[in-house]
Formats: sequence, structure tokens, C-alpha cells
Amino acid sequence: SCCFIADFKSSFYNSLVMGLLPLSNIDSYACNNLVTNNEFNSGSSPWNYYNNSGASGFFTLDNSSQLSGVNSGRINITNSTGNIWHLGMYQSNLSIQTGKLYEVSFMAKASYNKTIGVTFQDINNGWSSFQYSEFGLTTSTQTITYYFTSNVTTTNSTINFLLGLNNATTWI
Repeated sequence: SCCFIADFKSSFYNSLVMGLLPLSNIDSYACNNLVTNNEFNSGSSPWNYYNNSGASGFFTLDNSSQLSGVNSGRINITNSTGNIWHLGMYQSNLSIQTGKLYEVSFMAKASYNKTIGVTFQDINNGWSSFQYSEFGLTTSTQTITYYFTSNVTTTNSTINFLLGLNNATTWI
């Protein structure tokens, strides 16, 4: 399953499967997921697959290698250029606010060890990246969680999984 991005305002986040959560106003009890279809249970929309500069592959839904929901997103990479950003998947139209602390959490695995990147970009500002992190995947399902404080306010941010470093099939 994929990233869950939410306005987080209580301590019940441990029960959430995936999350990007602004951690402010802890005393209230609201959780508003900013990512749509975070576990691919409703197909692949609004997720977008892309490849650039000679990288190639394809995105499919996989109901045999679920990570938490009914489906996982499976990205088969047939030709890697060795550049992490040449192939990946993203979701746009996310509202992010300056000064908020976000928790990002997702489950993933690969057919063999690989490094992936996760970046947040502001589409309204030339796709400029305002947060970037890298993680090592193995053949075992992992839950990856990290935090960042946004220095950008935008209503059209993307979360972008950068998967093009090698040909390992990746499940998110």
C-alpha cells in the first residue's frame, strides 16, 4: 500500500497504516487523509506512473503481494538508466502548509535490494523539490516512517516515489 498523508491531530496515529501527517494541535481528534486511494483499493487513479530519458517499465495493481490493503502498486522496471528520478510514480494536488510537521509512512519491498527516493514537489513553482529522502528496500516488506517540517505552502504538491535506480520490481 502507498503513502497516507493526513492532517494529524491526535495520538491515534499508530492505528493508521500509511501516513503523511501534520502533527499539530495534538489535543484534537481529527485525521484527514491528504492522499487519495492510498492502498490502491480503488484501482490506480489518481496515481501517475512516469518514465524519462530511456528508462522503461510499467505499473500494475497486484492483489497477490498485498502490503496492507487489497492491492499493492507494482512497478516492473525493464530498463533502468541508473538515475533514481528517471522512473517513478506520484500523486498531485496535495495541500501542504509552511511550519507544519508531517509524518510520512508507507510500506514497500523490492525483488532485490534497491534504494528509492521520496520527494515532495511544488508543481506551482516549476516542480521544485522542498523535501527529499532516500530509503533502502529489501525483499521483505518494510514500513518506513519519517518526519519533516514543510518550508512551503502549496495547494498543488506532489508526493513522488523515485524508483529508477535499478531494475528491481518494486511494490508500494
